[in-house]
Amino acid sequence: MKRVYISILVLAGVLSASGLSAQGKKVADQIKAEKGADAGNADKKAAPAPADQNASWVAVHDFSIDASLADWGLNGWDIAEKFENELTQKAYYRMITRAKIAKVLKEQKVSSSGALEASKFGAMVGADYIVTGQIDKKGSKLSIIAKMIDVKRETGKIVKSYDVSMRIAGDKESLSGLQRQIEILSRKLSMSPGDLLDHGITSIKTGNYEEAAESFHEIEKTVRLDEIKKMMDKSGTDGIIPISKDLKSPGEFLDYGLEEMKKGNMKEAVAAFAKIRESGATSEIRNFLELHDALKKVEAKLKEQQDKLKGVMAEADRLYLLAKTAQEKAESEMTPGELCDKALTLLDAMIADQKNFLPDDSKIEIEDMINKIKAFKTNVAGGPVPGKKWMVPDLKMPFAPISSGIFCMGRPDVSKDADNKGHNVTISKPYWMGQYEVTLGQFLFFLQNPNGDPNEPKKADRDKEIAWTNDYCPLTKDYKMKGGAGEFWGDESQPVVGVNWKAAELFCKWLTKREALAKRLPDGYEYRLPTEAEWEYACRASASKDNVRIAVTYCFGDEIEKLNDFAWFKSNAAGKTYPAGKKKPNAWGIYDMHGNVWEWCYDWYGGPYLDIEVKDPRGADASEDNLKVLRGGSFMSESGDLTSANRYSLDYKSAKKNIGFRIVCGPKL
Repeated sequence: MKRVYISILVLAGVLSASGLSAQGKKVADQIKAEKGADAGNADKKAAPAPADQNASWVAVHDFSIDASLADWGLNGWDIAEKFENELTQKAYYRMITRAKIAKVLKEQKVSSSGALEASKFGAMVGADYIVTGQIDKKGSKLSIIAKMIDVKRETGKIVKSYDVSMRIAGDKESLSGLQRQIEILSRKLSMSPGDLLDHGITSIKTGNYEEAAESFHEIEKTVRLDEIKKMMDKSGTDGIIPISKDLKSPGEFLDYGLEEMKKGNMKEAVAAFAKIRESGATSEIRNFLELHDALKKVEAKLKEQQDKLKGVMAEADRLYLLAKTAQEKAESEMTPGELCDKALTLLDAMIADQKNFLPDDSKIEIEDMINKIKAFKTNVAGGPVPGKKWMVPDLKMPFAPISSGIFCMGRPDVSKDADNKGHNVTISKPYWMGQYEVTLGQFLFFLQNPNGDPNEPKKADRDKEIAWTNDYCPLTKDYKMKGGAGEFWGDESQPVVGVNWKAAELFCKWLTKREALAKRLPDGYEYRLPTEAEWEYACRASASKDNVRIAVTYCFGDEIEKLNDFAWFKSNAAGKTYPAGKKKPNAWGIYDMHGNVWEWCYDWYGGPYLDIEVKDPRGADASEDNLKVLRGGSFMSESGDLTSANRYSLDYKSAKKNIGFRIVCGPKL
């Protein structure tokens, strides 16, 4: 962001001595006519009126162009020519044409490059002032600087300097807005003191304090306010005559007064200046002759505006960094996507707030931040990525990445007739396992937020899968959490219980639809209950090595004395469930795989395993007794029921106080 400093530079004489005071009314009229003009119509402008015969002679020197823009066809001569055309249109100066400049330089056998010293260039072509500058590119920002240099009276002195910025993409077509920026700079270079005053007042009213401060600084550099004030004090108020010209704006009065001073008509000048003093144009400018005090007020407003922008940018950056941290911390209060959305809301509000007039530099800074956050959100909060943690927005449901691999499913130390005899299983595709059992809060969100899909089960069909009438059910029929001191409710982080296999399946279908609509679902994947093999692989949190069947009792090993650190079960649970994630996780960051509640799996129960190596098993095609597999044990279970290999089955229509579920984002089945 461009900074405005209080540096009052007062010239030795009034504006007439510098030759920059003429044509103020003409330029003011042109500025009004140009408002809203489209840059693409630059070549259709009417022929300009001739400049005043006493106006200063101005030549435009070649601009310096960033080397990286050479491939886009930008060169210093062309930019100078565009500035000449625009300044000619303004008719504030008498312009020395590029054709004449080329002829003079050719006669002098001198190059027109920017290396030619400004004063020498001006002397060669007969100019009072030269306009030159540079175009720089930094990232997505293009900056154009234009300055006017005195080459006759105070040689080398920069009398005016302005800069603008615009956003560009990575191609030549993004330079389409360059002509408009040149128009803006040319207009500023052609502003009379009166134009600057009117522009400053308008800028205050629109909240653009940077433009206002810039305008008032320029007035202070070119007008001897102290001499005008002395003249006004000497004249008093009794001798002020009616002004002889029909003028309206404070700027018109200023330019007219300066012109009359130049002619020696001091009474007419005093009358014009008195009108400015009486205007009270804004609360910041009650008296034009006290412009320095007004400038202090404007700069205070500007600082307040800049501080607000800095605060918003700092908060957005803080949220962005939190989002990056939350990606790795499942216990974060907000998901990366939610943090990104909060930051984007702040930035969008800053741009939309009309009270916060933002200079181009600030807009580009905000837009860069917005693009950075959006890119991060798309990459990280845009859906599961193999090998990376993922958290579903809204639900705050984190998932651990599970890579493909081979493991020993079951127990290798049991007889061939055992229900869970060991055998090698290949998991061929990566998936994501819920780090926690589905909580009461997440299930309530599902009930309260239908997708609006006409194919979605009706409320009555869905509700019949929930054991509303049972004392242990933590939900009410109006989709709220039960109050009181019940053992299975009162905390949204408790695992949901009292739901059958079908209710768990409906939850998964709802989430699949929701995430597909949000375009956060990998191709060929869905949210569903884990297969029995996926569940055990994630529970063990290890793959076999060298095709050797290794299967320990629990995720942490065979030491039963450690079970208390990892699980809620009969010995330590006091007959109730506990909020998800209060015990230690396994090696892959997954909690409560042992105990707390039994977890429904995708598979129908089909009897004992076959003693063969299999790939991506999904259980039997059906079950005569309608049995679905359950895994993990619960708060009511003995330690032996909590082992990684232990299997249990139950009618899929059953709903119990010790049965819940967790889900995966896995390949479609």
